[in-house]
Amino acid sequence: MKKLLLITTLSIIALTTSAQTHYWQWVKSGGSAGFSSYGLKETCMDICTDAYGNIYGISSIFNTGIVVDTVQKPQGFGYEDFCVFSYGCDGSFRWVRFFGCPLRDEPGGIAVDSEGNVFISGMVGTGKYGDAHFGDSIVPQSTDQRLETSAIVKLDSTGHTVWLNLPDLPFDYTIPKVIKDVELDNQGNLCVMVKIFGATTWDSLAVPGKGWYIAKFNKDNGDLFELVQLQFKNNYDYNFFSLDTDNSIYMMSEVADTIILGNDTIFDNDTIYQFLLIKFSPFGNKIWHTEVEGKFNTDNFKFIWGKPLIEGDYLYIGGYTQSFPGSNFFGVPIINPIASSPGKRTKIFARFNKYNGDFVSVINLQNRSNIFETPVTSYNNKIIASGVGGELVIMNQNDTIKPYTSQYGKICPFVVEIDTALTHFNWGVATVANGLPKIESITVDGKGNIYLGGSMEGSIFNSFGVETLPAAGGGDFMIAKVAVTNDSCGCAYAIPHAQLISFVNNVLTVKGSVTNTADSLVWYWGDGSSTLYTALNTNITHTYQNPGTYTIYLRAWNICGLMEDSLKNLTSGINTITNTNFSMTYYPNPFTNSITIEFSKIMKNGEIYLFDLVGKEVLHKELSGEKSILNTSSIQNGIYIMKVVSGDGDMFVGKVVKNN
Repeated sequence: MKKLLLITTLSIIALTTSAQTHYWQWVKSGGSAGFSSYGLKETCMDICTDAYGNIYGISSIFNTGIVVDTVQKPQGFGYEDFCVFSYGCDGSFRWVRFFGCPLRDEPGGIAVDSEGNVFISGMVGTGKYGDAHFGDSIVPQSTDQRLETSAIVKLDSTGHTVWLNLPDLPFDYTIPKVIKDVELDNQGNLCVMVKIFGATTWDSLAVPGKGWYIAKFNKDNGDLFELVQLQFKNNYDYNFFSLDTDNSIYMMSEVADTIILGNDTIFDNDTIYQFLLIKFSPFGNKIWHTEVEGKFNTDNFKFIWGKPLIEGDYLYIGGYTQSFPGSNFFGVPIINPIASSPGKRTKIFARFNKYNGDFVSVINLQNRSNIFETPVTSYNNKIIASGVGGELVIMNQNDTIKPYTSQYGKICPFVVEIDTALTHFNWGVATVANGLPKIESITVDGKGNIYLGGSMEGSIFNSFGVETLPAAGGGDFMIAKVAVTNDSCGCAYAIPHAQLISFVNNVLTVKGSVTNTADSLVWYWGDGSSTLYTALNTNITHTYQNPGTYTIYLRAWNICGLMEDSLKNLTSGINTITNTNFSMTYYPNPFTNSITIEFSKIMKNGEIYLFDLVGKEVLHKELSGEKSILNTSSIQNGIYIMKVVSGDGDMFVGKVVKNN
């Protein structure tokens, strides 16, 4: 139900440094009149878009009085069900599908590819207690004894079931718990984080023992084809994960008990809050971990929470400190003079190096009262974040995000944009809400439209004074759009994706792909030449005539316009030695987890460095003797510059390639 609010004091203002102003365009809600006996909430826990601007969300939904836009159901399937729904970019309702059985059912996560194929994980009971419903598919009642079944489902863009996989685990306590996060890997296959409680087999794959796994399901038929065991063991479920383009795994976890992490043991400390950022290789090996910890009600308190955002060379995540004098985040002062008390939580956004986990930078809002979860995403080299609360929220020391008070209450959902270096906020815009809304998920489509998912207990206004009430009258799920206009929908740009294969001496090998249909796709090599690219996802080579550093572009055109992807600072050249009295050999090249270096004379007080192609040092080791082995297991696949310096001042500079 909506009504127009004709009160001028509620016009929403966006304070911005850009030429275009963002507005809360619309808010939608859905839910039920029921409740959960297990503490579940009707909230849009994850939200996604496809290349056509369609929006997809997932939420729990309970047993009576169900309303999702124009769809009404007097009864659900049981106590707690869940639903998957879709809206158009302009807020038009597309469809909803319901999942459940007579017992408790619980959503896992949702991921959507560019064409609108929807991948879902969750827990739905199958067996003797009744029929189990999976959208437009039904698994009939049987004599099976299990109470809950892990379900992996693929829907097409119109919401119809493409395939359903109920992973085949024996009925015992090794049934996996499907966790909230799901991701698509670089081949488009569904990856689900699961916890398995003992050694077993799963769809013919051996499970060596209790622990956390990334289960990979074939995108075309739903078959489980790989289990990646993470070097991580704990007893709690407070984990979020993200996949990089090379399938490296980044996790945030709360230290709620003792954690076994590779060869390290991290003990729970009841006197401090502890959180971890962790990087695993695509094979589950721990690469690094960073501890974020601090004692509550002190200036040393630090807290992070949520799904790590991967953007370029960095990880971004939201969190908070408290507002005591001297509060800091890894030594950086966090100043919040408007906090109503020192114990109030000051909202921060932090950046970490994705290659080694080092803390890099942090920025904070000034907020009078607590701000709750702030999911983050990115668009066009900018960080986008959203949250709720604060009462009064100031960015850049003197820019107030408005509105911050009204006759309708002080809870203000807001969105901010931050530069990737976390030096300043570009803009922020809020709206007015009653009750206690919550924002748990955020995404951006290809045109920069921002979509939020969460829950609402009272009404929420858009920027034009239109009020949206909870659809079923209680604590319902909600989605919202924040954008410059509501008509930037419909045109599907061809989005190119460039991938470096190798660069050996002066021969570059790359391959590319494109999301959506391109009328033409062209490689620009950076030396004045170009090549029309017609065989997608196949290798193509280019030979450079002169040494140097080049930036390569893959450009795609269609009726919507031009889009491009780039590979920057690629170096063509020949290995050089600065002194003929010094020689060395190194092998293998390309290498995997180590490089062996042999010298023509005994090395004394030598050093070896590896730099990436933007000049950042990634490895350093002291050298001595006639032979040395450099452990390279911690660095990413790619091209590196190797520099060896002897104690006598001799120097070697060459190019090496890591390719696992």
